[in-house]
Amino acid sequence: PAALAEATEGSRPPALPTTMLAMSAAAKRKLHNAVRMAGKAPTPGERRSMAKSLDLIAHLLAQQEVNKIDDMDAYSNAPHTPGFSSWIHDLSSPKTTQLVEKRVKDMMDDTNGPYSQSIRASIPKPYIKLLPALTAQAAQKATKSAFFQLKDEMVKAGAWDRGYLTSGDSLSGSPFEFGGKYKGDKEGLGKACESECKKHNACRGFTYNPKAGQCFLKAKSWPVRGAGCVKDCWYWGKVLGHPHEMSLGLKDAEDELGLQVHDLQVGKGEEIKKGDTATIGYIGSLDNGYVFDQGKYVFTFGAGQVIKGDDLGLQGMRVGGLRQLVMPSDLAYGSRGIPGLIPSNARLHFKVRLIKLSPTSINQGYKSSGTP
Repeated sequence: PAALAEATEGSRPPALPTTMLAMSAAAKRKLHNAVRMAGKAPTPGERRSMAKSLDLIAHLLAQQEVNKIDDMDAYSNAPHTPGFSSWIHDLSSPKTTQLVEKRVKDMMDDTNGPYSQSIRASIPKPYIKLLPALTAQAAQKATKSAFFQLKDEMVKAGAWDRGYLTSGDSLSGSPFEFGGKYKGDKEGLGKACESECKKHNACRGFTYNPKAGQCFLKAKSWPVRGAGCVKDCWYWGKVLGHPHEMSLGLKDAEDELGLQVHDLQVGKGEEIKKGDTATIGYIGSLDNGYVFDQGKYVFTFGAGQVIKGDDLGLQGMRVGGLRQLVMPSDLAYGSRGIPGLIPSNARLHFKVRLIKLSPTSINQGYKSSGTP
């Protein structure tokens, strides 16, 4: 459940998730190599202090660059997809994100730049050789944060008046058709969808098709480009104030997200809670019984270090317990799957034993054994 957890389709809670702030593998390697060449690694306290100073400057620069792009687009005559306010998604494309990230890093690395003195003053002399790797890390984090903040502000401002959501992340029971009552009635269907959404704790937005009279309740609350919606689909761009899906209790996750949980053996030990470091033994299989992964995994529960179905499905479990989880693809590896291992949109089955708990959290989960 943990291998390649970062490949899980992104869930974006109101606060920037740990997975969004994590360094890429390339950035990690770059910093590791820089530490090795410097011959001395900073202590955790020194690393936090350096990162804090660099992050503040990087965040300021990233916000400036994102705002520039936003302003340029607002005054341009570039065509936008009719009926789809997806411009911010286009602006935060991988190409644009990489461009902003490079600009931020270049400005931070400029020894003649206005921030050079502050940046170099924040790095102890023994670690000055680490600066390029540290600025790369800071630029990456700040750029993702800046684009995420802009999207969030647009949603809260009500600027998302139309568009559509990608396929997937629909609540159980979708589509809702209301007995065909609102077929062809866009306004009536929109109100009915909003009313239905408010009844479900997991619903944070919805897509509806007036022509078909159908409404899909969604666990996500922002419109993004996707091919999952057909012509005449609309998105009600309003955040309804419900909790993010990863804040849902076990019952809501079962009732509304399609997660299936069966206790094969109830444990007698300590109950798992958010922030605990858990060691689990697991066997993962597909619908056809094919076992794609198994072993032991160590991770901080509730920190996004495993796929969503694990963080939701292990709630209430006690040490010594054995639980069967059946996860829809939206709570596992989604439409991406894992090439050669897990097909696209595959439902996954996990048999999980909670082996032990520790109150001390860790920064990143890891597979500790190949046997459950």
